[in-house]
Amino acid sequence: MPINNSRIVIGTVRFSGLYGINNNKKILRKLDVQKILNFASKKKIKYLDTAIDYKKTNNILRNLNLKNFNITSKLPGKKRFKLKYNQLNVRKLVIDHLKKLRVKKLHTLYLHQPDDILKKDGINIIYSLQKLKKEKKIKKIGYSIYSTRQLKRLLNIFKPDIIQCPLNILDRRFLKRNFLNKLQNLNIEIHVRSIFFQGGLISDYKNLKKKLLFPQSAYDKWVKWLKKKKINKVRGALSILYKLDKKVKVVIGVESIDQLSQIVKEINKKILPPPKINLPIKFLQKIYNYPIKN
Repeated sequence: MPINNSRIVIGTVRFSGLYGINNNKKILRKLDVQKILNFASKKKIKYLDTAIDYKKTNNILRNLNLKNFNITSKLPGKKRFKLKYNQLNVRKLVIDHLKKLRVKKLHTLYLHQPDDILKKDGINIIYSLQKLKKEKKIKKIGYSIYSTRQLKRLLNIFKPDIIQCPLNILDRRFLKRNFLNKLQNLNIEIHVRSIFFQGGLISDYKNLKKKLLFPQSAYDKWVKWLKKKKINKVRGALSILYKLDKKVKVVIGVESIDQLSQIVKEINKKILPPPKINLPIKFLQKIYNYPIKN
């Protein structure tokens, strides 16, 4: 079994047709998702990533056998969902989520909006998660983050077991100054997401939606590099993993076996040094919908 398969984390939000370039709102049939999971299990892919607020996705997952997978999930942010967090509320959300998925525990529970812990009652969230960890309802506590500056502030409050961050050839902020290596030295596990730039790197430029629109000069440079290397867009996007520690996992959203099969095929080829394409912060802020200040 190629070792790189073990790096893959299947992002499940696209099972409900949301997120990314297509964003067609087409919910996959239970049978189609089962086929994806069967293929993933056969290829020794062990992780599925969901969130408490991915309700349509979770409705599919709850009717499938998830025993072969480590489930990572996310606690919704307070502001977006108008939640008042105290220890009882957090615990109820997590326990209800476990019941919904029909699993006994989560491998990781990320804070979807970790800035919540910087607020007045934020420490209640941490206390709640630590208690759930002691009860073995969750194995690891994580942050889903958008910038290095954000994480530095969060580390002053609490050091997580794991972080999930964006990384792709148009956004390599987390590679600067050996930032990821420093996190690993702190025994913080790393999962990277948005490796295809929400589908922007594997789509034709004319098909990019307004939210994903970035300068065509950057896209043209990307396509020119692909032609020079004689590789496809999937393999090109995976080049961002060049020289990254093999322990770093990659969250990849799929909606078919064909997509997953291609990713498995390409991730196990020689990983090439990525092209040097810089994208201004203002475009990253628009796409991630977060005030990035690195």
